[in-house]
Amino acid sequence: MGLVLGIIALAKKTGGRVLAIVGVIVSALAIVVAIGVVVFAIVVSQSVQDDFQRGLGEGLEGSSGSSSSDAPSDAAAPTEDAAENAAFGEVFTYDDGISVSVAAPEPFTPGEYASGADQAATVVFAVTVQNDSTANFDPALVFTSVSSGGTEADAVYDFEQGVQGSPSTTVPAGQSVTWQEAFSVADPAQVVFEIAPGFDYDDAVFTS
Repeated sequence: MGLVLGIIALAKKTGGRVLAIVGVIVSALAIVVAIGVVVFAIVVSQSVQDDFQRGLGEGLEGSSGSSSSDAPSDAAAPTEDAAENAAFGEVFTYDDGISVSVAAPEPFTPGEYASGADQAATVVFAVTVQNDSTANFDPALVFTSVSSGGTEADAVYDFEQGVQGSPSTTVPAGQSVTWQEAFSVADPAQVVFEIAPGFDYDDAVFTS
């Protein structure tokens, strides 16, 4: 407004030309400064926006890179208590400190009142569970199975000779228990014994 009035005063050629000139100059400078401030604000705003978008993009790329780099290690990590093969007489230890071992099969002669002895031969295994965990262990939850010559073996129970499956007495931490299990098998020279200490454990497989 000052610039317009100053120009009008100069155009009329009336008194106060000096004041009119000063007013025109000051108004022009004010306009230039205002334009400069607006341009500066626009430049700063654009720069901030660019920096924000650049940082956001780098963050997303970093997150994606971290995820992809972590994937191989996760994929390579073994499953807890993964099933393992062991030879008879060896010891397989689970992550919680429970360990199992199965002795090599030996010939077994079932008694008169034994049940399940209906295949070519009967063998007996000595099974040991060591409880090195921090809690009591219930051996009644132990699951076992045997195959021989590609055929599922039959469990043999002979109470007269103490062959009656896993015991039921709790095994305190730091102690162990051993018992015998007998199976009727098709080929005693080719036997696979599978055992899991409980529902939460994967199988350990013992072979000759």
